[in-house]
Amino acid sequence: MNAMHYTIGELAKVVNLSTDAIRYYEEVGLLLPHHVDPVNRYRYYTPEQIGRITEIIEWKECGLTLEEIGDMLGGADLDKRQEIFQQRLADMLDKEARLARSILLLQKRIAALKGASTEMKMVLIIDDSEFVRQCIADVLERQGWTVAGSVPDGEQGLELYGRQQPDVVVLDIGLEGMDGIQVLKNIRQQDPNAKVVMCSGRGTPEVVQECLMSGAAEFVAKPFLPHVLADAVAAAVQSPAAG
Repeated sequence: MNAMHYTIGELAKVVNLSTDAIRYYEEVGLLLPHHVDPVNRYRYYTPEQIGRITEIIEWKECGLTLEEIGDMLGGADLDKRQEIFQQRLADMLDKEARLARSILLLQKRIAALKGASTEMKMVLIIDDSEFVRQCIADVLERQGWTVAGSVPDGEQGLELYGRQQPDVVVLDIGLEGMDGIQVLKNIRQQDPNAKVVMCSGRGTPEVVQECLMSGAAEFVAKPFLPHVLADAVAAAVQSPAAG
């Protein structure tokens, strides 16, 4: 390496990039060699170009697109630079918020697993849709639950609850005959410590409030994501006993 020019291999070592990456930046017009030897076609770069490629690397790490990097290198005015940086900052903050939600979800699941008993947990599913009952069973069985019963109406649900005494009930509101709210109240009369997760496609504040006031431990709006249902059931198990 001489004092004024670097080969592509030397440049790659200085900026800690592969030669392929440098060639790619050349192909898209972000970096051009200072000189190309007409005989051996070797590319040579100046120390100033080290600063240019360092800027490219930094802006890539900030999430700028190649077009935006081109604008920056091309002498974008102050307003344009501010617009680009603000947009990338907004994108990064959004990703950070989504990551924080994912971390919180994992922490809740870990806490639920630590607090859960090593004994097999049983769940009773009461929903008038066979498809929904199967979906709920699939989700909870993957979480280690045993389905104590899966029935389409409140009468069968109450009878099974009395016989099986499950740890949690997943109960739909919109049942034929006896509706889910009445089934919930009857279950709580049998067992004041019953843990019931109510489900409904009508997740209005009034419906949620009625369920909780009637003794439900948790409420899940339909359609629900698997992890939402699993978290609600885990939270119901950990909810305090009555009285």
